[in-house]
Amino acid sequence: VRKLPPFVTFVGLFVNETSKNIENICSYCGLNAVQLHGNEPPGFLDRLKHYKVIKAFRIKNERDIDPINRYKSDAVLLDGYAENKMGGSGASFDWKIVKKLKTSRPVIIAGGLTHLNVSRAIKIAKPYGVDVSSGVEIKPGKKDRKLIKKFIDAVKG
Repeated sequence: VRKLPPFVTFVGLFVNETSKNIENICSYCGLNAVQLHGNEPPGFLDRLKHYKVIKAFRIKNERDIDPINRYKSDAVLLDGYAENKMGGSGASFDWKIVKKLKTSRPVIIAGGLTHLNVSRAIKIAKPYGVDVSSGVEIKPGKKDRKLIKKFIDAVKG
């Protein structure tokens, strides 16, 4: 991490971790931002004032966007809902829901994105950014360079 250019933002992904552990890990690894994928309450974000915070929300339907504005995060990530999985499930959601979210914060979409559908997702949702994990894997946890390149090319359109 320390060998990468200074303009790169280093983001740690956490699920239901304590703020103390998050701060220790961020300090040790030189992270600038955190992405929270757990059941953290809105006030939890107040403990992470030294970092940019991306709060992830699992979306099944339009009602799932209701609590988002109670969180004072720097950005919002909307992910597909999968039972007992907090991200990386490959589950998608209706991208039209993004338009119903009233926020001035950057919105990132995730969930079920691949090189085959990311262009359409961007066209519909008009997000600030996209997040991919399982959509560029050849098996769970194993990223594929060719799929990553195809995904990036599709994002660039």
